Amino acid sequence: ASPAINANHFAEEIDRQTAIDLFKWLRRLGKQPALSHWIIEETGKGAAFQTDEEIAANLLLLGGTSFHIAGTAAMGADETSALDPQLRVRGVDGLRVCDTSIMPTLVSGNTNAPAMAIAMNAADIILSAKANS
Repeated sequence: ASPAINANHFAEEIDRQTAIDLFKWLRRLGKQPALSHWIIEETGKGAAFQTDEEIAANLLLLGGTSFHIAGTAAMGADETSALDPQLRVRGVDGLRVCDTSIMPTLVSGNTNAPAMAIAMNAADIILSAKANS
């Protein structure tokens, strides 16, 4: 069965207010005189939303988060880690995590290269386990 995932986006008031403020800031940015040659008018679903309540009610329709995930699936040899050193989810057969959530903290640069390195190592781990079975 497919997993049911609820990331709780905008579950906290500070997250909702930050997203509303960003939405309004982007509108102000688009109305700057220096951009008037390229931006004529706001279009799309968001153009109709004016109040904080309308913006908040439609945040997930307009987009998602812009955060890279890190530190949400700890990997380690101890039993308190969500993942073992082979990226297997403890207590769930046949499931591994292979993304930047296994990193304890975000890197200071782009997450693409670390994600690719994690994936390449995961492939090696999986292929090695398969060859040894």
